[in-house]
Amino acid sequence: LIRAYRMDRGLRLPPFKGDENEILWQIRWPYGTLWISSGKFVDWMIHQVDECCWIKDSWPVSAQGLGGVEPGSTDCSQNLHAYSIEYTFEDGTKAMVYGRGMKDCQTDFSTFLHGSKCGAQFSGNVHAPTTRIFKSQVAEDSNIAWEPEEETRNPYQVEWDELLTAIREDKPYNEVQRSAYTNMTALMGRAAVHTGQIVTWDQMMDSNFQFASSVDFTMESPSPVPANADGHYPIPVPGEWKEV
Repeated sequence: LIRAYRMDRGLRLPPFKGDENEILWQIRWPYGTLWISSGKFVDWMIHQVDECCWIKDSWPVSAQGLGGVEPGSTDCSQNLHAYSIEYTFEDGTKAMVYGRGMKDCQTDFSTFLHGSKCGAQFSGNVHAPTTRIFKSQVAEDSNIAWEPEEETRNPYQVEWDELLTAIREDKPYNEVQRSAYTNMTALMGRAAVHTGQIVTWDQMMDSNFQFASSVDFTMESPSPVPANADGHYPIPVPGEWKEV
């Protein structure tokens, strides 16, 4: 079992007042509409999703999930404020991914895994190398069986070092497929929550769905996802929403 968390204060979109170009306004508020940025869940939670697949060294075959919005919220975006997704891998193992964006709630940014004998932590806040093995399934500081020496390298610098070294030494370096598959995994989980259905990897790979069927825009083009008269954007309704 793998479990990953991205709990934070969240983002809220003000209403579109209709007094400026809507596409440019949406670009300035990129997390508000799904067609621009894939929404807050995918843009932020994709890193935790990637860690889950990295741990498994494979891609999930299906996803199902639940989501909801904050009661009384004035948010005008297309985002839900809570996402809970169960990914299933081919061998039947699970990865549970939890995202929430609400103020005054617990915050968390970490990934854990549990085997037959004990649990472990894979990463910590903002992908810090908080890596340890616990004595049992209890994931607490007082129950640590092993942890490595403190990592002195910055992972964001390391990835640049590896890329630039490959370029200078004319060596292959291509992470396009992994990046694309990680995005597809995150989109599959989001689609499962938004539609209220079990969504499979094959469905996603065969899908031709687009939020914006044409991106050949000009400065005068209307937005492919316009706000309603109150400045709100359509929010996913499970059982009715189409996303695959």
